Amino acid sequence: MNKEPKNLAGSRVIIISGEFAGPNHLMLSWLSASTEFQLQQNSTLLVNEWSAVTNATVTTNGQNEVAVVATNRQAFYRLIYQ
Repeated sequence: MNKEPKNLAGSRVIIISGEFAGPNHLMLSWLSASTEFQLQQNSTLLVNEWSAVTNATVTTNGQNEVAVVATNRQAFYRLIYQ
């Protein structure tokens, strides 16, 4: 098994930030210049069943922002290149 790191030259790293925006909402944000990425979610990292987050994306102060409902369940988010 090859364990050498992949060549990521020219790749872009986009960081998703999250903060609570009220008692039951989480605001996810990332740089608005990253227009070619789609936000996805999954309830586990053990299964590759990502689904698109369809909540409205709002651009504010150079950031894309999406509000999601914060539940007692775990959720994982990623940006995927389209």
